[in-house]
Amino acid sequence: MTYRVEWSKEAEHTFIQTVTQISEKWTEKEVEHFIVRTEKVIEFIGQNPTLYPYSKIGFVHRAVISKQTSLYYHVTTGNKVILLSFEDNRQNPSKLKY
Repeated sequence: MTYRVEWSKEAEHTFIQTVTQISEKWTEKEVEHFIVRTEKVIEFIGQNPTLYPYSKIGFVHRAVISKQTSLYYHVTTGNKVILLSFEDNRQNPSKLKY
C-alpha cells in the first residue's frame, strides 16, 4: 500500500533553508546529492512509513537524510504522511522540536 505524502509549510521552509545552507558552503554536486537522497527517503516513507524509528515524541518518526540532517514526519489515518520538518543533527538535542 502506498501512502500519500504531504509537505507542511515548516517542512517546505526548512528544506529550502537546508538546501540554501548546503549551496553556500559546498558545491552543486553536494546540493544535488542531498536533494536526490531526500527524494529517495520520501519515496521509502511513502512505501513503508514505519520503516524509520520514532523520535523522542512518540507519534513522530525520524528519518536520517545525511549525517547532518534528519527529516521528521507523522503518519495519520487515511494512508497519509505529513512531513513536519528538516532539522540539523548537530544542534543541541534539547533544542529539537521532535
